[in-house]
Amino acid sequence: MLLRKVLSVSISSPSPVLLSCWRQQTNPIPRRACSGFFSSPSVLPAGSFQVVPDFVTEAEEESLVDECSRYVEHLEYEYNHWDGVICGYRETEKSRWSEQNASVVERIRDKAFGNAVVLRPRTHVLDLSADGFIKPHVDSVKFCGDTIAGLSLLSDCVMRLTHEKTPESVVDIFLPRFSLYIMRGDARYLFNHAILQDDESFFRGRHVKRHRRISFICRQPSSTPPASVLPNFNTTSSSS
Repeated sequence: MLLRKVLSVSISSPSPVLLSCWRQQTNPIPRRACSGFFSSPSVLPAGSFQVVPDFVTEAEEESLVDECSRYVEHLEYEYNHWDGVICGYRETEKSRWSEQNASVVERIRDKAFGNAVVLRPRTHVLDLSADGFIKPHVDSVKFCGDTIAGLSLLSDCVMRLTHEKTPESVVDIFLPRFSLYIMRGDARYLFNHAILQDDESFFRGRHVKRHRRISFICRQPSSTPPASVLPNFNTTSSSS
C-alpha cells in the first residue's frame, strides 16, 4: 500500500532564486519578484523547509522520466484516491534503478538525510496529470518519519503549507522544475501541505502554469513524533 496522510510543516532560510528556476514558464514571474521561494518566509521555523534549485539536469530528468514511465504509462490517471488526497495521478514504488538513475536517487538521500540515516527501501514515484492536484494533508507517522524529500520533474508548481492549529498561518512555496525540496521537523508535523491545481497555482500574484509533474519522494521509516508536537498531533489520522 502506498502511503499518504494529513500533516504539518516547517522551513529553512530561503535560497536566492536563480533564473533557471523560472524557465519553462509560459507566463514567467519577473526577476524583480524572485527574492525567494517562499511567499511568507517568517511563517515557517528556520531549517524546517529547504528548496534546492537545479538539483538535476535536463538530461538526468529525461533519464529518470524514461525509466519510471515504463512502469506507469500503461496506467490510467486516477481521480479517486484511496484516502481522498490526490486527484489525477498514477504512482508506483521502485527499489531498483539503472546505474545512472541510482546515482541521482543516492544524491537525494545524501543531501536530505545524510549517510547515517536508514531510509525506506522504495522510492515513491508520483505522476500527477496537468489537471491533477494534491489536497492539504500530513504524511502519516505510520509510514513516514521526520524528513521527506521530493524531486520535482517536468513542471513547476506551487506547494501550500497551512498550520494545522492556526490556519491563518499560510505560506506558498514555489517548487521549480528540476528542484529538490526537503521538509522536516515542525514543517513536516505541524503544517499540512498541498500541491495547487492549475487555476489556483499562483505565486506572488503570477500564474505558475501546471504541466504533467512527476515527483520522486524519499522518506525515513515511521517513527514517533517529537514530544514537542505530540499534544497537537493525531497519530490515528488517515495516511496520505
